[in-house]
Amino acid sequence: MGRGPVLRLAAAVLLGPLIGNIAAIPFAFAIDVAYRANVTGGQWKLTTPNVIYSAITGLLTGFPAGLIARRKGALIGAMAQLLLLAVFMIASIAANRDTLSAYEVHPATWVLIGLLPATVGGRVGERLPMTAIGRFLQGLGVAVFAVTGLWGFFLCLDIVTKVAGFWGLVGAIFLTPVTFIAAPLYAGFAWHNWFPFILNYGGGIVGGALMGIGAKLGGDE
Repeated sequence: MGRGPVLRLAAAVLLGPLIGNIAAIPFAFAIDVAYRANVTGGQWKLTTPNVIYSAITGLLTGFPAGLIARRKGALIGAMAQLLLLAVFMIASIAANRDTLSAYEVHPATWVLIGLLPATVGGRVGERLPMTAIGRFLQGLGVAVFAVTGLWGFFLCLDIVTKVAGFWGLVGAIFLTPVTFIAAPLYAGFAWHNWFPFILNYGGGIVGGALMGIGAKLGGDE
């Protein structure tokens, strides 16, 4: 195997978890809406919503990995999913403490729950025709862009309201682009809460990238 295919497989394993976890955000939002409460994530209790979310995340991790690799999709999907556990372990070792004890259920459990869906996703990503994959990625990109954008904007309005009150909220609505860009940065630097930044900037980048890649694969001009 030449250098090119090796780099392609490595990119599949590395990018699969990144794309999958961001692409799964709209599904977390949908699950929370369906249950009318924040039931996904947090301390990661062993609940049905978290199991569903982990399975979806695994599927969405394996799919782009198989899509990028275009060979051995099931194996590459599984490797991409298991990479998450390796990241957790490395972070724990680097911090020289048991960072995993903060979770009610060990992260390995969630990785393993998503392992079978990841292998299925990898196989599907490997086998689907490029045009079908392109349409799927375009739709997924639109969903990620829309849901993370809407969710992020409401978080931005909440940030501005806490800082500047009602009239700040009014101004933030009129200055929507500035609010969307600046509020997450303020929350990150002032409150050390980087979730709005990850949601707004990460969702926008991944959503846009998925739509662009999908258009290219689908043959759109």
